[in-house]
Amino acid sequence: VIQLDEVLIETSISDIEGRKFWKKYFLDPKQELQDKVSWRTFANALSNATKIKDKMRFVPLKELLVNQKGEVTIEKFNNNIMWFGQFFRPELAKDYIAEITEIVKQPWFHGDIDKQIAESRLDLRKPGTFLVRLSTTMPQYPYTLSIIKKVHKRIKRTTKSDGTIQFSIAINKKRVKTFDSLITLVQHVSKDLNLKTPCSKDVLDNPYY
Repeated sequence: VIQLDEVLIETSISDIEGRKFWKKYFLDPKQELQDKVSWRTFANALSNATKIKDKMRFVPLKELLVNQKGEVTIEKFNNNIMWFGQFFRPELAKDYIAEITEIVKQPWFHGDIDKQIAESRLDLRKPGTFLVRLSTTMPQYPYTLSIIKKVHKRIKRTTKSDGTIQFSIAINKKRVKTFDSLITLVQHVSKDLNLKTPCSKDVLDNPYY
């Protein structure tokens, strides 16, 4: 059974270090593999792995990791590694979680939504309205900048040999701009792509908007 469970982890989590984390905390030799765990259980494991005692610092991650039942699934865990990197490693956790916290705060960040939902949220908005969403279509492009009139531009996330992260976006067929953070990228390409107004999240639940 353990071998089958390990195969499931191998196929479900693409990142090698991510597999090690899930095996260490959620694969008990005496029990079946836990392919989903409660947020509390996950936060305890993350605290243990990162040596960060204050679990309140993980709250921004909760919004991205848990499903409607309040569980962290192995699929969601894999997606978050693709979006934000190895946030569970002690040498990276502090900076990566700080970055996630800042991204989640941004008025233009709409999280894990698909292309159709993005277009519906941007429909009938004024020129220059935009949002940034997470994407699972292409792992090397974990973010998408969506603009009115059904314009979508992929944002590439690259880890350099020294461990630093870069974010790149094509302004047009000949120009690509690269920055050290997603927030900086959005700020600096605003003029190039006519980004004027972040799509508000305040009216998303209003069916008459």
